[in-house]
Amino acid sequence: MNAVPADIQAMINLNIEYIVVGASIMIENIIVMLVFLSSSSLRRKYHLLIALAIADALAGCSTLTAGYGRHLIYTKWPDLPNSTTVMDCVRTGWPPLLAIGGLWPATLVLVIGIERALAVFTPMFYHARYTTKHRWFLIIASLLIVLIGLLCAYLDAALRNGSKPAKFACSMDDTFPPLFNHYHRTAIICLHIAGLCLSVTAFQSARKQSRLAGSRGTEMRGEMKRIVAIMAISGFSTVLVSCPMFILWGFYLGIFSLPAGLSSYFFFIVFNCNSSLGLFIYLFLKKDFRSHFVHLITFKSLRFHGAARASAQPVAASSSDHNSRAAGHFTSRQSRAVQWNNFRHGAL
Repeated sequence: MNAVPADIQAMINLNIEYIVVGASIMIENIIVMLVFLSSSSLRRKYHLLIALAIADALAGCSTLTAGYGRHLIYTKWPDLPNSTTVMDCVRTGWPPLLAIGGLWPATLVLVIGIERALAVFTPMFYHARYTTKHRWFLIIASLLIVLIGLLCAYLDAALRNGSKPAKFACSMDDTFPPLFNHYHRTAIICLHIAGLCLSVTAFQSARKQSRLAGSRGTEMRGEMKRIVAIMAISGFSTVLVSCPMFILWGFYLGIFSLPAGLSSYFFFIVFNCNSSLGLFIYLFLKKDFRSHFVHLITFKSLRFHGAARASAQPVAASSSDHNSRAAGHFTSRQSRAVQWNNFRHGAL
């Protein structure tokens, strides 16, 4: 049996890392979804954060799927594919997941920043007219924008470039046309930065208004607490996604080279690390999320309901005892009254 070359073994190990990273991201975001969805109050308040957790879980799924698919290919060495076409990449599962997992979270970061800006700059509209229907509209619209662009790229790849040769790893650059890849990278970079700018601007305005007396100042102080978590999300995404994506894009365009010892795969791992931060940000900055998370992992809610049912039984028993005593007392009074009437009628 021939020994596996060092470069092939390195790719096998790298794709194992992709599998581990992708699975970790999925697990962490599933935990976030379970915490939000298992509480009616959190479920009503955080529609956009639930959608962001779904999008981040999808990003983890894309990493896991790409790592697993490529791992299967590299482990077949020396029988590696040598006639892969763009159409073959179109048929694989991970290129569309990579596109959605990169762009949809970025779009939601911008949407969340817009919502917080509305709450600060137009509080009367936000509290009087902005409802759950608007949030659902923003979530669905953000996903449709991503899917429509992906559909156009797919049609172009399949109808115009399907017979062109491609690398068997089937990256997005191998699958989709250059125009879509440039659009994809530009959108991810700009959306995260725009979300951060909106969050910071809304926070600064809320801090100024929080100095006002009365209900307006109290309302803005509460809004500041809500914006802090959003600033953390958009800030980390700008540092971990937008900045490395800009460097990597410049490398692909030939504008500059990557730092020594770093490859494009390292930046891809960094991108994915951002999708795993939501759980820790919410635990640290959102008291209601942290409280419910602790209740779930310690089974306090189950013990509370069990204790409530147990305490209800003695109450019910004591209530029935009281009712039976009252009924007995009423019956004895009634029998004495009947005896007195019989005595009177007998005496007469």
